[in-house]
Amino acid sequence: MGRRRLRVALEAVRIRQMRLGVICGFVVFVLLASASFSSPGVTTNARAAQVDFHMGFLEAVDYLNPFRGLNDPSYELYGFIYDYLFSLDQDGHPIPNIATDASCDLTCRNWTYAIRQGVKWSDGTDLTADDVAFTVNYNIQNFLHLWAFEPYVNRIVGCAPNQATGCGAVITAPSQVTVYFDRPFAPGKIMFIPIIQKAQWQGISAQAAQGSFLNLNPIGTGPFYADATIGSRWQNSQPLLLHKNPNYHLGAPKIDNLYMEQFSDEATLVGALKAGAIDLAKLTPNGYRALANTPNIERQTSLLSTQYWNEIGFTQLSSNSVNKKLNPARWDQNVRRALAMATNKDFIVSNKYLGFGTRGDTLVSPITPFWWYDPTSESGVNLTFNLTKANQLLDSAGYSSWTGGTPGSGIRMAARDLTFTNTNGQLVTVPVGTQLVFTMAVRQEFQQEQDTAAYLQQEWSSVGVQLNIKVELESALSNDVYGGAVETYIWYWSADPDPNYILSIESGFTLDGWNDNYWNNATYNTLYVDQLAAATNVTQRQQIVYAAEKVNYESAVYIIYIYQNGTWAYRTDRFTGWGDW
Repeated sequence: MGRRRLRVALEAVRIRQMRLGVICGFVVFVLLASASFSSPGVTTNARAAQVDFHMGFLEAVDYLNPFRGLNDPSYELYGFIYDYLFSLDQDGHPIPNIATDASCDLTCRNWTYAIRQGVKWSDGTDLTADDVAFTVNYNIQNFLHLWAFEPYVNRIVGCAPNQATGCGAVITAPSQVTVYFDRPFAPGKIMFIPIIQKAQWQGISAQAAQGSFLNLNPIGTGPFYADATIGSRWQNSQPLLLHKNPNYHLGAPKIDNLYMEQFSDEATLVGALKAGAIDLAKLTPNGYRALANTPNIERQTSLLSTQYWNEIGFTQLSSNSVNKKLNPARWDQNVRRALAMATNKDFIVSNKYLGFGTRGDTLVSPITPFWWYDPTSESGVNLTFNLTKANQLLDSAGYSSWTGGTPGSGIRMAARDLTFTNTNGQLVTVPVGTQLVFTMAVRQEFQQEQDTAAYLQQEWSSVGVQLNIKVELESALSNDVYGGAVETYIWYWSADPDPNYILSIESGFTLDGWNDNYWNNATYNTLYVDQLAAATNVTQRQQIVYAAEKVNYESAVYIIYIYQNGTWAYRTDRFTGWGDW
C-alpha cells in the first residue's frame, strides 16, 4: 500500500529550508538566495575549482521515482531534484518557489497560483503553467492507483469526462493556474507535491507511476540535477551523484557536486566521517554519542522539524479474513487506554532513545506549538503512566479473569461476552475467555524500536497482557500492517508544519493506502473536514484541530510515545558556517 509519511514535502523541504535537516543557508547546500531567507552563508576551506560534498545515511534511496520512495534519503534526493509550488522558511512559513504568489476566492474554495517564469527543467526546456496544471491533475486521476500525495490533493474536485472548467487544475491566464477544491481549503500554500515535467510523465500511467516506473533519468527544476549515471549508480547501490544547477531560480548552491551514500552499519558510517570520507552523517543517538569530542567534527540535535514521531498502533481493520485471525480486543478502547497507561513514555525516551526526544502524546508535534494539543492542559485527559489505574480499568472493562485462576496470575481474559460499539461505530463482541494476547510488528532496521517493544512486553505483562514480538524488515511490516496480519505495531509518521497532512492520515478519507490503523471515527472525520473549511479564521481552525487531536488521543488507537530528535554530525575542517539548526 501507499507509504509513507510525508517523505515528500518535508524531507525535501527540510533539507533545503527548514530548521532541522540540511538547511538552506546554514549548511553547505545554501540552496536559496532569496531576500526572504536571510542566512550567513557557507564558506569552504577547499580551494579546488570543484567543491564536492559527501553525505552519508544508514537507509538507502529506495527509489528515484518520487511516487514510490519510502525512506528519508529518498525524499532528501527528491528535494534536491524537484521543486514545489511553495517552500518553507526556517519557521515553517510558506515562501514562493515555483509559485510566486497564491490567492483564494472569498471562501478560499478555489486557489489561484502565479507561476514563476524563466524556470528551466534540467533537460534545458522551459517549465510552464501547463506543467503545473498537469502535475496536479496527474495526482488526482485515480487514488486507487496513485496515492503517493493523496493527503494534499484529495479535496480537489475531480473532472467528469469532457469537463474543462471548475475542476482539477486549470490554466486560467498566462502563467496562472487555478485549483478547484470541493470545500474551503485552508492550507492552499501547503500543497507539497513535486512539480513534474509533462513531457516526461504524460505517457506513464498512474499504476506505473506508483508501482513499476523506475525514473532512472529524473528531470526536475531543483537546485541540483542528476548525473547521467544516476540510474546505473542506484541500481548498483553506488553513491548517487548530483550536480549543482547554476541557474537555479532561487540561487545556485555553493557546492558543485553532491554525493549521497548509504552505509550498511553505523560503525562504518561513523568511521567514514572520522576519516573525512564524508562531510555530513545522519546518525542514531548511539552514533551521535560515539562522535563526542572528536577533532574537526561537530554535532547538532534538536526536535525534528518534520513532526516526526513514533507510535504504537492498533489496527481497527475489520473483514471476515482479518477478524478470524486477530484478537477482537484490539477494538476495545478500554484495553488500548489501559495499555497507554501501562506505557512509561519517559522511561522509553530516557533509556531506549538515550534522551534524544520528547515524550509523545498527540498527532501534531510541539515543534509547531500553535497546532499542538497538550493533553495535560485539560484535567482528566492525559493518560498518565499508572499501572494501578491500568489494572483497575481492565477489571472494570470486563477482563477480570486470569489464565492462572487468580488475579495477577497469567494472562487476563474476558470474564463474559463483551459487546460494545467501537470507535469506528461498529457493534463488536469480545467473546468470553478471549485472552489479551497481541502480536506486535517491529522494524528490523531500528534497534530502538525493538528495544521499546521488549520493554513493552515486560511492562504490559504486569497488567496481564501478553505481547508477542515480530521483528521484520520495514517492507514486510508495511504488508503486515496494511494487510491486517498483526494487532499492533511500532512505526512512525512525519509531516509538514500545517496540521492538514498529519490529521488526514487518521481520517476516513485516506483509507486507500495511508491510514495504517484503519481508524474511521465519525466525530474525527467531521472535525478534519471542519478544520480545512476554517480557511479565513485561524483561531477557529486551531480549536478544531485541538478537538480532533483530543478525540484521537483519547481513543488510543495510536499511543504516540516519542517526538524524536534529529541527530547529525559534520566536519568543520572542510566546511564552515554550518549554523544553528
